Amino acid sequence: MVPADVQTLEKALRHRLAAAGPGGAGASGAGRAPCMLRSVLHCDPRAFRPFPAAASPGSSALPEHPWRRAAERHVAWTLMANSPAAEELRTATVDLVGRLGAARDHAAAALQADPWLDPMLALRLMKRIEFLVRRLPADLPPLSPAEAGLLIAVPFLHETLWTALVARATVAHPGGPGPGGRLPGGDDADRAEFENFTRLHPRLLRRIDRTRRTGDTGAAEAIGWWLAHRWVARRPVSYRGPALAGLLVGVDPDTPAGEVFTAGRASALLTAMRADPAHLNRPGQAAVLRDLVTVAPATGDEMTLRERLVGYLVTVGQRMALEPAALPDVIVEHLGVGDPVDLALLGETIRGAQWQHRGRSGRALSARCQHQAVQVALERHTAELDSLLAEAHRAAGEIPALAYLPTHATAEAVRAVEVDGQPVYSSAGAQFRLAEDKVQELLMGEQLYTNRGLAIREFYQNALDACRYRRAREQTAARSRGARRPSPASRRRGRRSHGMERLIVDGDDAMIVTMLRDPRGRYADRPFSRAEILIASHRLRRTPRRIVDRLAELGFAVPARDTFDR
Repeated sequence: MVPADVQTLEKALRHRLAAAGPGGAGASGAGRAPCMLRSVLHCDPRAFRPFPAAASPGSSALPEHPWRRAAERHVAWTLMANSPAAEELRTATVDLVGRLGAARDHAAAALQADPWLDPMLALRLMKRIEFLVRRLPADLPPLSPAEAGLLIAVPFLHETLWTALVARATVAHPGGPGPGGRLPGGDDADRAEFENFTRLHPRLLRRIDRTRRTGDTGAAEAIGWWLAHRWVARRPVSYRGPALAGLLVGVDPDTPAGEVFTAGRASALLTAMRADPAHLNRPGQAAVLRDLVTVAPATGDEMTLRERLVGYLVTVGQRMALEPAALPDVIVEHLGVGDPVDLALLGETIRGAQWQHRGRSGRALSARCQHQAVQVALERHTAELDSLLAEAHRAAGEIPALAYLPTHATAEAVRAVEVDGQPVYSSAGAQFRLAEDKVQELLMGEQLYTNRGLAIREFYQNALDACRYRRAREQTAARSRGARRPSPASRRRGRRSHGMERLIVDGDDAMIVTMLRDPRGRYADRPFSRAEILIASHRLRRTPRRIVDRLAELGFAVPARDTFDR
């Protein structure tokens, strides 16, 4: 038999050496001392595999799932307190993670077109939790086997559950021939629930229709997949339905693992990971995730479990892992626009992001972004993490271990990607410029005009005014370049005073004409009087002859220039 781990290998070698020693079957002479065996370990002896098993030709054995290997080598096992149930719980946890990996791969096969799916999310979340666990001091109570098992399994349970739920939510899948570009099938109640949810995002629905008409189906489907993810995360049944219980069905309820991995506890932890920063400190949550609970009480496997500590660790880890579909809405709001976000580049930004040390115990997100919306999203997401850390430190009085988490988080190291030494966009004013789409909807929607006819009339008037304003400026510029006196036809056009045919001028011309306006709001057809010219000269601090010359150039009838002294 091939030894499975270092401990088994050491036992086998000692047995062989003992058999070859004095009095053994292989002894070659009396009084000869046996060889000495001393193991020097630089890793966990239970996790290291000295002889990895390889499938033989024609064998149906599948390779070990990467999630299983990651669970076996998790740092939480080395920080765990000794307990009679430790080894059994460790084996059950690793087996559970292996089954979750297979279930996740099966569900992901149906989501090949989903651009929000991140195959490295669970492993990235696990690494963030390992970072947080390493910060826990040695003088505090060590992790119990129950706490270690939950910290290891929950990241993989989180990723598997949401992938499976999105895969099953066929009523929300885009790209099909069904109504609104959705795939046919699914329960009618689910379809109605999803349609009610999408009505909360009218701007995105209009964006989907517009991008489909223009042939940008990639943007339409990306928005559709985002709606599917958000709908699944919003549904209460997602956290306590049969899908979650089905992922835990392989855990024996009569074992310590069955006492730890209950559907209710898993549901509470997964809910906290998607909730707002104040969720775990909110009154009433203490009955769901308690500060201290005894698992398998009054048995030989009894152990403690700090549920709220585990909740904070996995929730902070989830925020630090930068889950694409959980980032702020500004990402999806910049799909299908003139300068869209590239989701493939977003994935590169997330994978390259780092949490650098800042100050005494803070962390600063360092990332290079290809789009302003990505920078704004990361800044808002980091602000939410900062609020979560503040809530965790408020609870440090009841849970002392939380005092060793980072005190704050900033996004001061989030920058634009540089090309040839120049950033691809300017970070200054990104928040304001990215609101253009919302401002446009405010001006074009029914917030200002409940009557659409009035809105269309106002748009027409604005467009007409803009055209006349431009024509007036062009005519003024042409006159300043040469023709000082307008033709009689243009003079007559300038004197028109009815309807929308009023002359539109700017600068000094606007001041002059405004001063000489008729009280009824129209320009006078009659010639301007000498008294009106003198009044305008006094108020505008211009010479009367200069005002007369300018009004004549604009086409107005004016008194003779010689009637004024200067």
